[in-house]
Amino acid sequence: LVLILIASNRIATKTFTSCSAHSSVTWDEVELPQPQKHRNHVQHQRNHVQHSRNHPPISRRDAEAPQGRSTTTTERIKNHVLQKYDKGSYPWDFAWAQTSENPSQYHYQKGLTVELGINFHRVYNVDVANSVIDLVVLIRQRWVDPRLTWNPSEYNDTSTLWFWIEGGSGPGCDASEIWTPDLELWNLKESLSTSLGDAYAVVKHDGTVIWSRTGRLKPVCKFRGLEEFPFDTLGCTIEIGSWAFSGLYLHPKRMDGTGFSFRPTVTIGASYSEFTLVKVSSEEHIYPEFWQEEDWPVIKYHIQLKRAWQFYARGYLVLQIALNVVAFCCFWIPPHSGERMMLSVLALLSVITSSLTLSSSLPKSGGVTWFRNFGFVSIIFPLLVVFESAMVVHFYYCTDDDLVPLWYKKMSKLRNKRRNIVLEKR
Repeated sequence: LVLILIASNRIATKTFTSCSAHSSVTWDEVELPQPQKHRNHVQHQRNHVQHSRNHPPISRRDAEAPQGRSTTTTERIKNHVLQKYDKGSYPWDFAWAQTSENPSQYHYQKGLTVELGINFHRVYNVDVANSVIDLVVLIRQRWVDPRLTWNPSEYNDTSTLWFWIEGGSGPGCDASEIWTPDLELWNLKESLSTSLGDAYAVVKHDGTVIWSRTGRLKPVCKFRGLEEFPFDTLGCTIEIGSWAFSGLYLHPKRMDGTGFSFRPTVTIGASYSEFTLVKVSSEEHIYPEFWQEEDWPVIKYHIQLKRAWQFYARGYLVLQIALNVVAFCCFWIPPHSGERMMLSVLALLSVITSSLTLSSSLPKSGGVTWFRNFGFVSIIFPLLVVFESAMVVHFYYCTDDDLVPLWYKKMSKLRNKRRNIVLEKR
């Protein structure tokens, strides 16, 4: 409608000018805009944007190339490398030839080298009671697949491709395009195939594959240092290796010599959190041969988590000391006042409730911790106060002639009677 109004204004102006010059211009001579062509042009642009989202760029050089060239090149390369590609297996002969001193002999054969690197982003959660930690990480793997090679000069100097991988390691699901090594978290709470997201793998023309995934790392830990709770620094060891393939087929290595990193980003780390990742170390370990004379190499990550103790100091330690002081204040209240027993019992119940509330965050084990010793002592003091207050009130209202209990008098009479019987027999 806007275009029609503008055209009408221009036509009216032209007609007025022509009439002034004694020339006539009719409406039939004017070509009006065509809305259908405009809508077709907009729909064509939308289809082009949707096609760009569904197909990632191949390389910087191809991205700058004319439209249509990168897609054609990609299809040609993928048809070439995936023509007889089996994503359910790997050519182990190639791995043995590249990494072994004597590939013909079984004992000298070594598996495919898979470099592993973990970028620790932040500590998401630590469940001490169930011995589970939850880490936000970026896991990167790098290996060489000789079947994914091509000559860049034959494909418009294209040296990089992206292959989709879905469903975890190994052959993955039907949507996966290439094979991936079987690396799994040994002490797992949740498998890496479900805790990490699906992503593209970057493949170079020489067969180098780099597969980066973001997600969560959820191992079951054997915590160290918990006996100093809440002033503890927890230690946990994470083991990553192959589930199905021994060192004869897969040999994980630490990427860049360390196997981990802390890439500085705006969102890395955490504020106002209970635990902070303070130290990470890694080592390559080989478990001895225990099945078919094959070893099992793994990578161990030793992490240390520092706990923020200020919350427990303010909310528990200071509170327990204050409740014990309140319990001892019962000694200043007269025995005939009922508030004496009420205050002592209330202090005891408050101490027990506070201890039980905080104990729920610790594992139910037989291990002795500093916190449990402190909680036991803090319960003993108000318990003694209740016992002392009960004795004072009893003796205050006692109306007997003496302070000897009745049960003690009966026991004394029975003992004297037995003694007299023994003397009479003699």
